[in-house]
Amino acid sequence: MSKNAKIVLVLLLLCVVIAVVPMIFLGGTAEFGGADGEAEAAITEIDQDYEPWYASPMEHIFPDGLPGEIESLLFCLQAAIGSGIFFFCLGRLTMRSKMRKQMAAAGVDVESVEHTKVGKNK
Repeated sequence: MSKNAKIVLVLLLLCVVIAVVPMIFLGGTAEFGGADGEAEAAITEIDQDYEPWYASPMEHIFPDGLPGEIESLLFCLQAAIGSGIFFFCLGRLTMRSKMRKQMAAAGVDVESVEHTKVGKNK
């Protein structure tokens, strides 16, 4: 087994342990609430007359709150856009490294190619 395969295996096992151990020790007694509810409880504990200075524009459209399906859709959309940007940048960095290695192996001066401006006539 190669060194990279061992590292991947150990990291996968660590992920499983991180996911399973809290479930074993907490059992069915844990409540997983959002940070918004905790913040609201802390604020009202300090000042019961507090009025929020900002209201979401969505509250004008949905006065009773955002329906669960739309809230879930927006969350998934946000996650998809974020991961798309992250993995696009990761792919660009990976390919840039591979292209530099291929150009160096072909005998092309990588430094001179990086500093030339594309589309500029000399």
